[in-house]
Amino acid sequence: GHRGVIVFKINKGSELARKGLQKGDLIYKIGNIEIDSLEDFKQIVVRLRRNQRFSLFFERDREEWAIRNLFVR
Repeated sequence: GHRGVIVFKINKGSELARKGLQKGDLIYKIGNIEIDSLEDFKQIVVRLRRNQRFSLFFERDREEWAIRNLFVR
């Protein structure tokens, strides 16, 4: 399993929810940057620029998933 950040709540109307991210998923990588902690996650999210495309990688039930072509609005 990965280290990462567990999704505790997700806005149902959000792009991530529409693309399949669920409560309880473990986000372990954004782009090519591994995430070990909530601090890592926040730092990466803050650095994403508007309209920059990125992929988000997460684990659910020991399976790895990815949501590609996300971008910051």
